[in-house]
Amino acid sequence: MIIIGKNKLNKRYEENMFNKIKGKLTKRILYGSIVGGLIGLIGIAGVSKYNKWRNEYVYNESTHVVAPRNFDLLYDSEANKELFNFPVNIPGASKVEKYITPNAKYCLVHVRQIHTGENLSDASLKKVENVQDDIYKILIYLCDNNKLKDVYCEAVSSLKDEELFSLRAKYFKLEDKIDNMHGNNGDWIKERISELENILKRGKDDIGFCIRVTREYPNDKNGDEKYMTKLKKELEEYKRKLPEAIKFDQEIRNSRQELFKYHTIERISYERGIRIISAEKTELNIEAIESFKKANKDGMRITEFNKKVLDNREDALLEIVASIKEKPMAFVVYGGAHEWGGSKSFGESYFLARNEIINFTKDNIYAWNNTHKDKKFSLIEITPKSYK
Repeated sequence: MIIIGKNKLNKRYEENMFNKIKGKLTKRILYGSIVGGLIGLIGIAGVSKYNKWRNEYVYNESTHVVAPRNFDLLYDSEANKELFNFPVNIPGASKVEKYITPNAKYCLVHVRQIHTGENLSDASLKKVENVQDDIYKILIYLCDNNKLKDVYCEAVSSLKDEELFSLRAKYFKLEDKIDNMHGNNGDWIKERISELENILKRGKDDIGFCIRVTREYPNDKNGDEKYMTKLKKELEEYKRKLPEAIKFDQEIRNSRQELFKYHTIERISYERGIRIISAEKTELNIEAIESFKKANKDGMRITEFNKKVLDNREDALLEIVASIKEKPMAFVVYGGAHEWGGSKSFGESYFLARNEIINFTKDNIYAWNNTHKDKKFSLIEITPKSYK
């Protein structure tokens, strides 16, 4: 029996949680007496919430699991068993945090990303590139070790989008196959050159050589010599084509690298055949884009902005996963600012792990679980190393 109970509470982690609250509030008090007074009130609320969290939730440092006190995994759901055994040391990830909802049917695995946008500086684009590279390492590891087969992808909001990604990956593979068939691929030409050199070296000792001579030059006593001359010419022709083929290969790699630099999901789909699934609804995605534009131009109340850009889309993902997912683990690559959990679903440790104290977004999993008792969610958050 595996129980995360009173004796399993990691005291050092608990102290760190409290010190984070105290340290952040202390810094804010320095800004002035009025502001300090307001923050003092927040501090009292923060410590109160901390004490409530300490009584309700515990953290297992070795497995990175946050769960209700006295939670018993032995008789719980398959989703939570997979969550409990999910790796915490993943290449490309700075941390993996796991949050249990008892009897959850699903576990949402959120790989936090930074993506491109309008008018980004060179420094910001470089950061996006680094984070996407980290995500690539994370997903490759999950493909190799956790049998990752499909990923829900931000900004993919329809079957048409899914098919577009799939067709593009198939196109790249077909392009590679055609290059091989026509001898335009540098690697293929290298293999052919090596093959021809070995045949010429073995000559009559090569069974294939003798068979081809008999077929191409039947009853010709000079057949061996003629076929040898033919192979030498073919060898010289491939050696002549090789430099250009290598250059062509590099151009293809560069063009794809440029495409994949900011779009890890496409790269994974192409290289590993991972299926890309819609993580959004088209109308909500459009609403989020329009809200961004309005906020940048005219400003917008934070509650309205959060609802249209964050909360509604997060609710939609839970609905999408629950409507089509059969297996318990659902992997999603989505912006790191998105939060499916909160203090009601997983205690104050959720925000503290994200270096947050005050949050104005919806606790989506708490709200969902309250109205979908047979389709509850647990949560895993993976933060890439370059994400800060």
